[in-house]
Amino acid sequence: MANSITSERLWVLDTAAEINGVGEQTWITRLYYVPAAADNACTIQEYSSAGVLRTAAYIKAGATDASPVDQPYNEPGPRYFNGFKLSAISGGVLYVYLAPQNTK
Repeated sequence: MANSITSERLWVLDTAAEINGVGEQTWITRLYYVPAAADNACTIQEYSSAGVLRTAAYIKAGATDASPVDQPYNEPGPRYFNGFKLSAISGGVLYVYLAPQNTK
């Protein structure tokens, strides 16, 4: 499978790639990671105000199981990322639920 980013509400990611570049607003309401195996992980980066990539989120499956990991960002509102890069994913699929603020 390849990354699917055509929907304005949901991205389905399984391959490391830059999805939005520096200065592109990305508003996320939820990250839902379905690992392929125990200890799988994914790293999401965003850009600092100086334009340097930095870790924005790290999601890891349990050491003994591959249960899905849910990270909601809906209270008090969606989380803002300056750009969005899935810099690493060791296995599985990351579902990125986008807030209505997104224009992509």
